[in-house]
Amino acid sequence: MSEEPSSNFTSEDFDRLGKDKLLKLFEKRKIGMFYHAVQRGKVWIPEFQPALLSAYFRIVYHVKTIEPSNPKYYGDMYYYDYDSETYLPNAEIFFDQLIKSWWKDKYLEIKESLVFKDLRASTYIDRRDFELDLNYIPVSNGILKLEKNDKWTYRFIPNSPEYFVIVRISTRYDPEAKCVKFLKQLNDCLPDKRLEQTWLKQWTGDCLRRKQEFDRALIAVGDGDNGKTTIFDVIRAMLGKENTIEMSLHTLTNNRFAAADLDHKLALIGDDLSPRDLRDTSEFLKITGGSSQLRAERKNRDAYQFEPTLKCGWPANLLPHTPDESHAFMRRWLPILFDVTFTNDPNRKAQILSSLTTPEELSGVLNWALEGLLDLLNNDGYTNPPGPDANRSLWRSRSGNAVVRYLYSPDVERKPDGLYLMTQFIEDVTRYALSNNIPTMTAQKIGRTISQTFPEIFKERRKYNGKQVWFYKGIGKKGQEYLLDTEDIEEDDFFE
Repeated sequence: MSEEPSSNFTSEDFDRLGKDKLLKLFEKRKIGMFYHAVQRGKVWIPEFQPALLSAYFRIVYHVKTIEPSNPKYYGDMYYYDYDSETYLPNAEIFFDQLIKSWWKDKYLEIKESLVFKDLRASTYIDRRDFELDLNYIPVSNGILKLEKNDKWTYRFIPNSPEYFVIVRISTRYDPEAKCVKFLKQLNDCLPDKRLEQTWLKQWTGDCLRRKQEFDRALIAVGDGDNGKTTIFDVIRAMLGKENTIEMSLHTLTNNRFAAADLDHKLALIGDDLSPRDLRDTSEFLKITGGSSQLRAERKNRDAYQFEPTLKCGWPANLLPHTPDESHAFMRRWLPILFDVTFTNDPNRKAQILSSLTTPEELSGVLNWALEGLLDLLNNDGYTNPPGPDANRSLWRSRSGNAVVRYLYSPDVERKPDGLYLMTQFIEDVTRYALSNNIPTMTAQKIGRTISQTFPEIFKERRKYNGKQVWFYKGIGKKGQEYLLDTEDIEEDDFFE
């Protein structure tokens, strides 16, 4: 360049121009708009200005960088994606790709400049401020805004970058849409169970709202081939697979890195729940409690605190045994029993699911869920939910732990002076497990379950048929009495 240029832009110039004029300027000047002409002797040399490219990204893509809690790490950077009308993470990768396409062979020279350092410094925002109002429900074609006057209602508003949408339901809102096929499937799976259908409708509606207010988790219980997984699959499709997560209850309670996967999710819809014993319920109580902060830990990345708002639901053939039978744990559950069995035909299942997840049907399912949400909000809770005592009884009767299930069966009597020969008890538990399709247990695990879960049942050594043998005291087999020898009685009230 032999002549001084007519204009060298500044970041303030870009701010004054705004997004639309910047895009038109880029069409005209391309990457030249990010250079200043600097005089070297009698020659004007183009010199790249990182702050200009940073300002362009910031203004055009509404960049927001979460201020890190630990200065050792960079905060997560988000950009506004105009196709999905959503703020997306990993903005550095997106901008890297733009830089590569614009500068080609000079990509590394631009990438290693101070563009990203300047971009981060000028776009920091507190994590708590980068949140969408809890009463906004983003759907694929706009936002549903919940409002309360005499009662809760909602209205449709258009999308805008001013709304910090990170999670958007993938289903289109159509106020006229119906879900006739889905409702028929629901009636086929849960005939004459209007209350349970109401719970499912309200729970699905609760998934739409990013607030944990009603402290409930759904569990669909029943043997295989009863349609419960299909119902969950339809709900997952309506919410958007990217907005849900599959995780077992055991992983949720045992993996310290699992919490980070829950942030910005609408629902945790697990696979069939394992009948393995569940030892720790503290994380589950935090997640469904509505007031606890979880620490999201990510390997080699900034840790942060967040309040979980997703709703949890699992299908289960058997329920895992847990020593936590507390009011806090048992009151959380909405159990729905799926008792109808269908023919196991994988091709037929696929056809049914395909017919239930068309865009038109899912728009109807969204309207069904919105009805459930308004019911929930206007009634200030679920309709006639089960109490902890009812859930406790169900948990015992559907347990995947053979000892627990057998002890609460009609075959066993619970009485302080009862006796049950240990060898016979182990045989009877095994027989009961096999006849009820429950996983069998070793003698050691049977003994451990008794000692850890039923402290009122203990071992006692008595003389029987001329031998000193072990009994369980505190229980008895219904209809059976033991004729004990009356001499040389030894007692041991505790396990060795």
